[in-house]
Amino acid sequence: MPRPAQPVPADRPVPVTGCDPGGCWDGSGNRYNSGAGNTYLNNAGKLCTRNGTWMQCF
Repeated sequence: MPRPAQPVPADRPVPVTGCDPGGCWDGSGNRYNSGAGNTYLNNAGKLCTRNGTWMQCF
């Protein structure tokens, strides 16, 4: 019997260094394109959430 899939852990939060109307960047130059509210997508298509100056992807 196959084992159930294990949940994928969330990425560690990273500090946001700047934003514009289309999204935000982190200190490594990664772009997070804005969606609705505090929801963003990173370059890999992961769903991310901004909380103040922090961004975390799931």
